Amino acid sequence: MVMCMTGCPNGCARPYLAEVAFVSKVLSSYLMLLGGGYYGRRLNKIYRGSVGEPEILAILRPMIKRYALERLEGEHFGDFLIRSGYIATTTKVEN
Repeated sequence: MVMCMTGCPNGCARPYLAEVAFVSKVLSSYLMLLGGGYYGRRLNKIYRGSVGEPEILAILRPMIKRYALERLEGEHFGDFLIRSGYIATTTKVEN
């Protein structure tokens, strides 16, 4: 599982490519992004805004448990999140 946590929204730590990412401008409050590609070929999407540590754990625990029980052979976490409906797949990009 590719996970990234950063206190800077500029993207230098490349959080927008991770399967699970947390981006913060303020101490203990994070933007939660999910569904990036394992190999960095798909951007993640905003799942929730302004989540703290207790919420992060409460959100991720059931997702990770479900992943452990239901994943397909060789399936990465970001792909599972899309297949399971946590995050919609991007089918069209508009300007």
